[in-house]
Amino acid sequence: MPDSRVLLTKQRLVMKAIQSPPEPATVVISEVVKPRAIAAYEEWCRDISRAAQHFDGFLGVEIIRPRDIYHPEYKESIFGSHYPRSILKA
Repeated sequence: MPDSRVLLTKQRLVMKAIQSPPEPATVVISEVVKPRAIAAYEEWCRDISRAAQHFDGFLGVEIIRPRDIYHPEYKESIFGSHYPRSILKA
């Protein structure tokens, strides 16, 4: 069973976040993708971009595709005007 002090601290942090004014949020995902997995990763990028559009505060997505075939690193940024309330309730 978790320590009650830890649970109380987490609860206070969540309550503070809920009561605080919204703050901008950006999620950055960086991934080196194996060449044989690029098609699947591209599909995942499309899916995550579509899913992000359903959150309150969604502002946009930027995908930076690899320039170097020897180091195929993708970077995806998801921009929001605030953290979705649904994340805080989880």
